[in-house]
Amino acid sequence: MLALLLLAGIYLWQRTAFPLWMIDLLPIQLASHQWAVGDVEWMYAPVDRFDEWYARCDSIAADLGGEGFGNPYFYPPFVAAALAPVSNVRALIWRNVLFAINVALIFVNAYVIQRVCRVVWNLRGYLWAVALVLICYPMSRTTKLGQIVPLLAALTWFGFLWMRERQWWRSGILLGFVSAVKLFPVGLIAFPLLAKRFKVAAIWLGTIIVIYGVSLLLLGLRVHELFWKAVTQFGTFVYPYQGNQALIGWWVRLFRDKALIDIVPFTDPGVEIAKATIIVVVAGTTLFWMWWYRRAMNDASFPAFVGLLIAGILLSLSTSWEHYWLWALPVLGWAIHEEWTRGESRFRLLWILAASFLCLMKLTRFYVDNPLGRLITGSHTTGMIMLWMWLLWRIRKFAATPERNSASPSLLQTSE
Repeated sequence: MLALLLLAGIYLWQRTAFPLWMIDLLPIQLASHQWAVGDVEWMYAPVDRFDEWYARCDSIAADLGGEGFGNPYFYPPFVAAALAPVSNVRALIWRNVLFAINVALIFVNAYVIQRVCRVVWNLRGYLWAVALVLICYPMSRTTKLGQIVPLLAALTWFGFLWMRERQWWRSGILLGFVSAVKLFPVGLIAFPLLAKRFKVAAIWLGTIIVIYGVSLLLLGLRVHELFWKAVTQFGTFVYPYQGNQALIGWWVRLFRDKALIDIVPFTDPGVEIAKATIIVVVAGTTLFWMWWYRRAMNDASFPAFVGLLIAGILLSLSTSWEHYWLWALPVLGWAIHEEWTRGESRFRLLWILAASFLCLMKLTRFYVDNPLGRLITGSHTTGMIMLWMWLLWRIRKFAATPERNSASPSLLQTSE
């Protein structure tokens, strides 16, 4: 069974990952190049002059040997400034270096899954984790696109694992760095706050403040104004495109008659009401559940609390691309391990396997412009909802059976 799953994973991974693109990496290189030559005004795409920006950047991309340019740059200016010294290196080399990093992260993610499960390392268990990563469509898709998301997701989990091991400074600095580069993970700071781990939360927030403070001093205010305007627009509008697996993205495709490949951001009063409802229901329930059962926070329940927060955030954002699901991959691995080894309920095991299938599988062949096809475009969303619901149950179960977890130190009660 393991051998068959590994072979299937290798086949599915290479089929999705190749041929390699650089559509999501190239904007980072172009922004780095523009910073290097002092062309700050064009680092971030102005909405009112998008065509002019596109023509200008497309010309630079052609000079660098880039292919498939089209996406704006949304990362902070310090990322572009840090990479500016190598911005003139051929785009193909950038793509190949990132490809090697993402291939290595297949095995890093498998290691993280085993760490999250708190099992002693063994080859067979590790290969099961590798197989899970290989069949993960978000992993192979992000490798194809040239995304740095796998690296950021892995760093996030190392930060949380260090938190579980009471390495507060290492955890806070690493999580603060990730939150400075990719803004939405800053919402995960709710976990140490609810666990009354104010020290790690302060280090986390302080790292973000220091990074942006130094960035403002060295790079200036203007480029940060352009960055803030770009990310505000991205976080406010909804992308109807089929890759947006946030609940509101799926809702827009179902009820707003938008093309499945429409990449133009969209909103209207109905969308704003739906967004607010999702935030109240999903994000509100997530935070309330974590607060209500906070006394059950310990090493055993750690993945459930972190996973619930990740799922709640991803479902509540205006735009959650399918590759953001990599943040939840270790939780899926832990959930499968929990249900498989406990063997308490065949229904729950089938539930979490179905959630994993929907979260990880590529069903884009069925994304067609009819009611059924639009419904299927929310396959990853459905899987995340199922995981979210299972985590709500699991946390309640942890709280109801404290005797099972008495050997696990409490993240809440252990003194600093």
